[in-house]
Amino acid sequence: MSLMQAKGDPVRRVHEFLFSLNIGLVIASATILGDGVLVPFVSLARRLNYQLGLSGASATGGYLAFLVCVVLLTASLCLLLRLFRRVSAIEAVLRWTSGLLAIGAAPACWSFMARRPGWYPAESFIYLFCAVLYLCRRWPIPIAPTILFVAVHYGFWGLQFWYYTRHNVAELMIPIVGFCLCLTWGIYVCLPLGERSCA
Repeated sequence: MSLMQAKGDPVRRVHEFLFSLNIGLVIASATILGDGVLVPFVSLARRLNYQLGLSGASATGGYLAFLVCVVLLTASLCLLLRLFRRVSAIEAVLRWTSGLLAIGAAPACWSFMARRPGWYPAESFIYLFCAVLYLCRRWPIPIAPTILFVAVHYGFWGLQFWYYTRHNVAELMIPIVGFCLCLTWGIYVCLPLGERSCA
């Protein structure tokens, strides 16, 4: 492995992990919380509460069951990305899809869970357009204001999740992980192709 590849490999690994975690959080939240009661999830939560000696209605089992679902989804996606890391399609996914997903996953998940899109899609489309400009290296704004611009987007969606989910910390992780994914995506896209290691 060359020195150029060694520089990009940690960035790629963190990027793959955050991409997988973002997808895992969105799928688990939308399936478990946005689509009504999921019976296997409820039975897992009750079993966990029973094993911990808590009442069947305790929220602790629900949080642990949610965590188990997210960890399983994230680990599965990470494993797939690592197994197929040398396939050129994975590079395209990490370069194009992950950035657009980083920007659009929190709004899409919130809209699905809340079932009321309102004017928010316009905000999301503006940010997706900006992500495409950044990806095509046509973004005219320096790094520090760009990070602030992205933080405003995730701050807005963090507030939406905070108020909609009645201060549920589990769903608040979606915009936080999305923000971290967006930052690593920005670094990953800026790396020259030779430094994006597949090792």
